[in-house]
Amino acid sequence: MPTKLPSSSELDFYRNLKKSGGIFSTLQEPTSKLSLKQAWESISSQVGISEWELAATVSTLSSIPTTPMNTTADPTSVGRLPRRTAEALCIAPLRKEDNTTVIAISNPFNDDITSQTTFIYGSYVRFEVAPPSFIEILITYIYESNLEKQRKEKTGHSKSNEENEIPRLARALMTRALSMRASDLHIQPFVGGGAVRMRIDGILHRLVILPNAVNQSLIRYFKASSKMDPTNHLIAQDGRMEIEMDGRNCDLRLSTLPVTGGGEKLVIRFLGDSSSHGLEKSGLSTLEIQTLRRMASNTSGVVLLCGPTGSGKTTTLYSILGELNNENVSIATIENPVEFKMPGLAQTEVNDKAGLGFANALRSILRQDPDVILIGEIRDAETAQIAMQSALTGHLVFSTLHTNDAPSAVTRLMELGVPGYLLNATLNGVLAQRLVRTLCPNCKTPDEHVPPERWTALIHPFNAPPPQTVYRPVGCLECRMTGYRGRAGIYELLEVDDSIRQELAETRPGLDRIRRRAMKAGMKPLRLAGAKKIANGVTTFEEVLKVAPTT
Repeated sequence: MPTKLPSSSELDFYRNLKKSGGIFSTLQEPTSKLSLKQAWESISSQVGISEWELAATVSTLSSIPTTPMNTTADPTSVGRLPRRTAEALCIAPLRKEDNTTVIAISNPFNDDITSQTTFIYGSYVRFEVAPPSFIEILITYIYESNLEKQRKEKTGHSKSNEENEIPRLARALMTRALSMRASDLHIQPFVGGGAVRMRIDGILHRLVILPNAVNQSLIRYFKASSKMDPTNHLIAQDGRMEIEMDGRNCDLRLSTLPVTGGGEKLVIRFLGDSSSHGLEKSGLSTLEIQTLRRMASNTSGVVLLCGPTGSGKTTTLYSILGELNNENVSIATIENPVEFKMPGLAQTEVNDKAGLGFANALRSILRQDPDVILIGEIRDAETAQIAMQSALTGHLVFSTLHTNDAPSAVTRLMELGVPGYLLNATLNGVLAQRLVRTLCPNCKTPDEHVPPERWTALIHPFNAPPPQTVYRPVGCLECRMTGYRGRAGIYELLEVDDSIRQELAETRPGLDRIRRRAMKAGMKPLRLAGAKKIANGVTTFEEVLKVAPTT
């Protein structure tokens, strides 16, 4: 049986589409070896269409029909096709129609597919076009199902189809997402099935469309595995689970939410390892790290981190706690949920249903004689008041707020009823942060058309010479044609000094007054931190202006 692997099928795929003319004639020719999956992703990104739209175009050009998005594969159609050959050729046998085997393919321009499948199945084969990511899932499904069938024949016992196949599908999806550096996996109802998407560097990318029945079974499996109620799809639920991937444990946080039509949306967040955190890895400048450590070295007071969801606040907090964590210090946390498990910390998870909210948990923790307290979020007046009173009685308190910048945290606490004299006595400082996508080092190129006034507007009211070179994104196989790879933090650090304390003690200052006082004391705004990243060739104007306030 032949096992020869295709040699130039990926480039043939590119070149056949370029020959077709139209918008495909402008495709950028790849300069290095790439997989068929990368070829599809590259072309989809260059042309600006989804992989299923590309499949429809390939179908027209090759006169081969498209596989419906809700197609399921029949494991009995595998026949004598080795899994290694299926994966190498990116093909999946779907079903039998009389004497004909229907096979999903991603590259109809590869002659090896016709010769090898004809050799294996005889002359009775028919092809349908589907994206490689979809075929990957089908291959996992049909071959794992056949393995289970063989085990059943040997042992005379087998679990149900859902018990056997859905866990393998779940693992295949998570493996794919983690290999692509995804931070989250989204599963939600879509036309004719369920869409699986992954968030990479803050942007969602579609992974595959699953048949509706498979999608529902997959969500039930994840809910059961994370100790949610899999039978109740009418309420929002939260859970967590651990899996082993590539020899390391991966912690997952899961959340479900009912959506219109009777379905559910599931979001899985892949949590990092707290042992890998560190302020030196955060992107903070040396001076900012020294200032933050000085604020955290006090035996009492409050240190706040500000920013929207997904801006890296929790990671920074655990980096600080990691430096404070030793046998001589008692550290307690109250979180919803506990995102990182760190040995040596007494970590408590909020449970509103059981009556354990942030305020109640904080009162109980204060009776445990902690030195350092982490409050996951200050979200109401009661929690804010208790946090400030805790700092006043000799505790060092860390927490987060959802505000646009560091000065806004002061006015937000005042809105929550914290008087100025209490802020004057307890607030050590505020760190605001954002994440910006970083340019792909493999393909970024100098941008020759940046107006000088754009730089001036970004750094106002500070003065700094414009950089000699700024860069723009291009797109290559390494970055999936996005032009960006990875993210970096930009920060705004407000250290409460004597001048700001006097302001808080004597008046009820507005936001503009606090911001002016903070900048006079040395605070550099988020936009200025972003400007430094631009000048160093790390990111772009567009990324900075997307996440940093302009006032």
